[in-house]
Amino acid sequence: FLSGEPGVGKTRLAQEATLICRASGMHVVTGRCYEPQQHVPFSPFVEVLSRLVKASRAMLGLDAVQHWPQLARLLPDEEAAGPPSGGEADQQRLFWAVGGLLELLAGGMPLAVALDDLHWADDSSLALLQHLTAQLRHVPVLLLGTYREADLRSEHPLARMLRHLHREHLAEEIGVGRLNEEETRALIAATLGGEVHPALARLVYEHTEGNAFFVQEVVRALAERGEAVEKDAMWQYRAQSEMAIPPTVQEAIRERLTRLSPRAQATLEQASVLGQTFAFEELQAMSGRSEEEIEAELAEAADASVVRLGEGESYTFNHALTQRVLYRELPPRRRKRLHLAAGQALVQQPEPNREQRAAELAWHFVEGGEGGEALKYAALAGDQAERRFAHREAEQHYRSALHLAENLGDAAVDAVILERLGRVLTNDGQFEEARALLDRAVSRYRKLSHQEGEARVTVQLASVHMGLGTPDAAIVMTESLL
Repeated sequence: FLSGEPGVGKTRLAQEATLICRASGMHVVTGRCYEPQQHVPFSPFVEVLSRLVKASRAMLGLDAVQHWPQLARLLPDEEAAGPPSGGEADQQRLFWAVGGLLELLAGGMPLAVALDDLHWADDSSLALLQHLTAQLRHVPVLLLGTYREADLRSEHPLARMLRHLHREHLAEEIGVGRLNEEETRALIAATLGGEVHPALARLVYEHTEGNAFFVQEVVRALAERGEAVEKDAMWQYRAQSEMAIPPTVQEAIRERLTRLSPRAQATLEQASVLGQTFAFEELQAMSGRSEEEIEAELAEAADASVVRLGEGESYTFNHALTQRVLYRELPPRRRKRLHLAAGQALVQQPEPNREQRAAELAWHFVEGGEGGEALKYAALAGDQAERRFAHREAEQHYRSALHLAENLGDAAVDAVILERLGRVLTNDGQFEEARALLDRAVSRYRKLSHQEGEARVTVQLASVHMGLGTPDAAIVMTESLL
């Protein structure tokens, strides 16, 4: 694991490591965690598994999904066979299937799996990663992850996972520190493309304290303002007054953003609501402007190295902090409008794509103040997580849906969500709270004269009482249905 503060160079170092792996003959696949998707089950593994399944066909002539049907639950283009039975056993079978695929592929060619920004990983992804480190400990598979130390408190799921891996001697951790003055000077030279005067390097180092991202952003701002100039084959600082460098990376980002046209800045503000990586068509749909206008503004931002073109028609902000500065500085009313516009743009997608992004849609509609749509997609996100045996994520989505249903005063939906949340908590062994929620669901169904729902939840309650060690109550529940 590579750890360190934001902007210190963890991702860049991981990229260099994957290049070395490829050069040495390893098969490399990568995945990334994003803040808006931190409650989307197995988010970083979906892309990884899609590529590994394709690799299994190309390298081994194997249909991995046919061999391990459980994998279909993590692949957007595959249809899972039958509903899950619930409980930890299903999740473990899924984990062993993923490990089996990696182990089989590694038998023909060593593998490297790189996962970036694990501090935003969902609980189920971390559980899968922990399982893989044990299952593959004697297999030629490198699992490489990066995370921000500052985002990890002792109770963070990633912190708990790391403690377990260290106890079992299953992981090594490399702290990525800041650059010293000489290293900072080398980075400035690489950024500007020439030799750097020691005085300029010292000033930049004093203001950035060797944070690689700070260094690059500040140096680019100086060059754009004409305060860093190349003279006598050496870059020098020419301003007469004290160096006007922003004290934080946020200010460095603002400095560069203000050099873009107002239209380009407004477009980037809209894009920031979609996340660090965003699709062109989604940005255009939420903006309501022409394709040519959006293209021109993104080209301007790309020329300024604020965004870069990714795979297909997607774009990525040059750094997560760029997106976060733009997003957090949006006035509350404008942020709310943009979230609503983003949600309305995403719901125009074909139904399969729309359903796969239910968690994102729920977030956009919550932030956009559209409770009814938020409830719909929060419930759908919970259903998807439950089908993938991601109990914690299902619980989170159902709790969000329950809160929304209560605020909307929708008793019928409230009963359904109480039932689903109670079922998830039962599968997770949280029997006391499951009983309380299912009791409420029975009461709701009874008031609605919904006999089928009342009977269905009563059966669940009987199961909960068995889990609580109160079989007499379970018998009473069952007899009440006769």
